[in-house]
Amino acid sequence: MKYVLLVALLASFFLSACQPGNLGTSVGDQEIVSTSAPGIEGTLDARGFVEAVESAGATVGWEGEIEQPFFSVPGQVITINGESVQVFEYANVTQADAEAAQVAPDGSSIGTTMATWIGPPHFYRAENLIILYVGNDQTIIELFETVLGPQFAGADTSVESDFPSEPSPAILQIGEAEQVSGISGYCWKIPGEDHGICADGIGFGTSPEPLIVESPFVARFINQLSTPPDSLMLSVRTLEPEDKLPDEPGGLYWWRPQSKDQILENLAPPYEVELALDPGLYLFNYFAEWQEFGDVSYGFLVEVTPPAG
Repeated sequence: MKYVLLVALLASFFLSACQPGNLGTSVGDQEIVSTSAPGIEGTLDARGFVEAVESAGATVGWEGEIEQPFFSVPGQVITINGESVQVFEYANVTQADAEAAQVAPDGSSIGTTMATWIGPPHFYRAENLIILYVGNDQTIIELFETVLGPQFAGADTSVESDFPSEPSPAILQIGEAEQVSGISGYCWKIPGEDHGICADGIGFGTSPEPLIVESPFVARFINQLSTPPDSLMLSVRTLEPEDKLPDEPGGLYWWRPQSKDQILENLAPPYEVELALDPGLYLFNYFAEWQEFGDVSYGFLVEVTPPAG
């Protein structure tokens, strides 16, 4: 299998330092500063855009501000169903139109800035807004087309296959609680293609909010692809505060890649395992492998509390 190594995680999407705010399930009282788009009555500003996608059933979180060298105004970084989106709001339509005109039709450059993206870029316009999404989640793209209309620049959004061009996150289920994984690294190949992509993270990426559980418990791995992995290995290790890396790209927590107090389990369908762990913070790393199209390392954060009483 021939792979092309993805050596730059971003030249633009994370080019400027993102100042993270408090993560949440909605934008809440964060001041995301007010324009009309398909299906929207009145004007749609940044806050109105958030309200529109929430009304469509999406889950929105706020990450912070970002400054990009190719746009003259700072952007707001939000998450929509876990996908990072940048929203740039201008003082008037004329200013937004002028900056949008600098974006190449395929999104490969903005003015004199050449961009290297971690995924396919998509640029959308709505009056005073320019919205940038880097990724290939078809649900997000369809949502934006409903709320904003077609993209004005970016990668081709046509769907030629139901199979994703890069791996989707997995889910860890313990009791009634669930957590969406971080993806620490992968090598991925679309069936029928003669090449793929490999990408490595800076460590093990997890959600910043741990799953809180009492021991013993049953951990169930949920694969969001229609094809089950040919092999799945779970490793569990304890975490200390000093294991956390300072950088948090993508809104994840990243943990140093070192082994200690490790439990290894080879799992078979239905990918469940019963564990009895001492109280503490744990990294659950699932390594899934598909012979046909590659492998993925998924990370989860679990906190085991002392028994009640």
